[in-house]
Amino acid sequence: MIDIVPTAVPRDHGELVAAMDKIFAFSDKIHLDINDGVFVPQVSWPYLGPDTYGSADVIIPSGHTVQAHMMVSEPRALGLHLIQAGVTSIAGHIEACADHADAESMLAAWRAAGAREVGLAILINTPIRDIVPCIDLCDVVQVMSVATIGAQGAAFDPRAIERVRELHQAHPKVKIAVDGGVSASNIGELIAAGASRFCVGSAIMQASDPAAAFRSMLSATAS
Repeated sequence: MIDIVPTAVPRDHGELVAAMDKIFAFSDKIHLDINDGVFVPQVSWPYLGPDTYGSADVIIPSGHTVQAHMMVSEPRALGLHLIQAGVTSIAGHIEACADHADAESMLAAWRAAGAREVGLAILINTPIRDIVPCIDLCDVVQVMSVATIGAQGAAFDPRAIERVRELHQAHPKVKIAVDGGVSASNIGELIAAGASRFCVGSAIMQASDPAAAFRSMLSATAS
């Protein structure tokens, strides 16, 4: 099943609430990008400054799902806070882990804390082989498809298509998500390569009619 998940990068709790209100009007899922000011230069909810976060409280309406993509240098602890707050899908970066054992224990800790889905994200310049030792513990692998992460609007990097294909051919059972620069013009190639989830930011959130843009993206997956 192809899954389109609108992405928001709320700077504070007020923007988080506004983003959920906006997106939940036409989708039952939201993908939150979280920046710590260290792993990426931007700072977003729930961070107050570099590597310092405040309350991670979030009220999630019944029947809706919040996915968190943590672009942070210390994903383990924040992931546990988010799970306690009701976030059910958690992904941190393989590049933020000390080694494969660290990544594996982090994923296990999130699952033990009650996450329904745990995964790892991988930057466009990180070799796919770096994530392979942990792949059996991942429900999803999130392939970044932009060269610069942390803010919406970066251009799609076509290298992502081959990276998705490589990962899918070697591990056909793993769910592959693509994040960054996804649009109606490239989603078909990504689906053909083996991706099934698309975290879509600017193509939906910066559209004059986000709901219409979301429906258009869904239509593009069927063509």
